[in-house]
Amino acid sequence: MDSLPRITPGVAASVRREIMEDDNYFLALLSRLEEADPSLAEILGGFALEQTEEAAAMAAGLLVYRLLELQAEVDHLEREFRSE
Repeated sequence: MDSLPRITPGVAASVRREIMEDDNYFLALLSRLEEADPSLAEILGGFALEQTEEAAAMAAGLLVYRLLELQAEVDHLEREFRSE
């Protein structure tokens, strides 16, 4: 089984910039997640509804998803570049 990617400081900074540059960042990310992985979106939504701070809980879940998604993309590109 492949392990989850380890988030690098560069990827974390990139996601931080994405969030600061887009007022609708989490809504757009949720929309993308609903298309890409409806089951995960449903789990996050259900969890968020059970929390006192629903929006914060959803944002936290989406943030983890985006960090893993972007790091996986970076790792893939680095592997491709090394193999050339």
